[in-house]
Amino acid sequence: MALLHRDIAAALQKVLPPSTARLQPALVRDIWAVSLWLKTTTLLDTILLDEAQARALAAAFDEIKDLRPKDNKLVVLHEPISGQTLVGTTFYLFGLISKAEKRPFCRYLDVSGKEPVLLAINNRPPQVGDLQYQILATFGAGGGGMESFASFILLKLKENQSPQALIPFVGYYLDYPVAYSVGECLTPAIQDVEEEQRSNCLGDVDLTVFSAQWTEDDSLSGYKRAQDASPWHPLFSFSVPTSLLPSLAARPTSVPAGEIQTVEEEIRELVRQRVRSLRLQAPKGKLQQKWSKSVKVEVEVKSGVRLDRVAL
Repeated sequence: MALLHRDIAAALQKVLPPSTARLQPALVRDIWAVSLWLKTTTLLDTILLDEAQARALAAAFDEIKDLRPKDNKLVVLHEPISGQTLVGTTFYLFGLISKAEKRPFCRYLDVSGKEPVLLAINNRPPQVGDLQYQILATFGAGGGGMESFASFILLKLKENQSPQALIPFVGYYLDYPVAYSVGECLTPAIQDVEEEQRSNCLGDVDLTVFSAQWTEDDSLSGYKRAQDASPWHPLFSFSVPTSLLPSLAARPTSVPAGEIQTVEEEIRELVRQRVRSLRLQAPKGKLQQKWSKSVKVEVEVKSGVRLDRVAL
């Protein structure tokens, strides 16, 4: 698995311009977490790729032979108008669509009006289903099983949709149990950052921020971090208007009848599931115990967060 970490780094160096060298170590760690099944996808939000670069990155990942098991193939998803790129694995990308991956329903908050509105549990933004279908349509594109899943998926928005239509889809695939949505997003693409920040009602709203970070024994990846670098790495972070937290309490199928699961409990349960999934990949024999103890994940909840503007 140390080889895999180096192979991911080599793939990024091969495709990305030298000007991104400072950003690449964090990207490697994020993609490494995806390959370990700790997260469904990671958003390459510190860089913008064009379609050719995203395809080249998928091809570079395709050359990695150390991914185990076979259904752990890395997949690049790219939306060309916004330049947003996600990296996931076949195991989770298909598992979420096929319901093989058991996870509570993602709840969606429409923040395009004067105040956040919690959508009904059966009323997810339609673009989420549209984009999921595009992923499903690539399954088995090579004529075989899970390992033939396409390594590059070009996400196509409808002609009259702005890139903001991606917001709820990306939130779901970043493992958020609560994701934001901005109406139907039938407006032209927003080019100005300040205009985008004003396009939601989260400014000066009391938010609760949920985040998780992970750490591992460096011997697992073979990565040697700088002495002043933190051993902890972000796994995910999302916010929820504090006033809506009681309404978001849910009873997913994994929780016995009569018990309520809060957003924090959902997150902690998801983290426990992911650590168990990581251990399923552990090599048999002497290394298995080391793997079981090597990776640690911490969840943090911070309430009372207020920002003048919130960028989605």
